[in-house]
Amino acid sequence: MKNIADIIGKLIKTKKELEDVHFAQESGLGERFHPAPLFKSYLQQSRKDASAILKNGKHSVVATGQSSDFKTS
Repeated sequence: MKNIADIIGKLIKTKKELEDVHFAQESGLGERFHPAPLFKSYLQQSRKDASAILKNGKHSVVATGQSSDFKTS
């Protein structure tokens, strides 16, 4: 289990929160790596990324589409 916990820790450090939650739940480490803070971190970063896309694209229609599709793929 230590190796799996190390992998999950690396996923957290590389900002792959959704993969982390899935991996933690499937490996039975959901108690150790709670999904709520990871989802919160994911949402906060997604909002920052979407705002940056909108700002750089000067709120154009294309930028709006890119910002809404950014983290869903």
